Amino acid sequence: MEKLISYSNLILRLILACTFAYAAISKIIFPDEFFYSIRNYQITPDILSYIIAYFLPALEISSACLILMNKFFKVSIFCITSMLIIFIIAILSAWTRGLDINCGCFGSGSSEGYEMVILRDLILIVFCVILILINKKKLSKYT
Repeated sequence: MEKLISYSNLILRLILACTFAYAAISKIIFPDEFFYSIRNYQITPDILSYIIAYFLPALEISSACLILMNKFFKVSIFCITSMLIIFIIAILSAWTRGLDINCGCFGSGSSEGYEMVILRDLILIVFCVILILINKKKLSKYT
């Protein structure tokens, strides 16, 4: 049972790290496209969209590296979970306002529907919760 938990811990960390690293890299390569994706949500003013376009990929890649290395687990899992919740709220906002936009999650080439994006993010949140539960003993040691 301990081996299964250990493998599950590693696999879930790999999935989260790879997902966020891939998302970050596509945004780093094409920052202007990501800026326009953020702007299309019509939630933030242009200057804030510009700041997010450059800050968010750095946060995503940092969180991906930390979760993969299993360093600063609380910080990295908090960042990843928070980003996923914010992404879901932004998608829901665009969807309810009838905006037909690309989510910008993995660059401009992504053409997933809102339902699939929300489902994917919810699944990743479930992975985060499972990781928190798996690492609960380790977390309680440090608090």
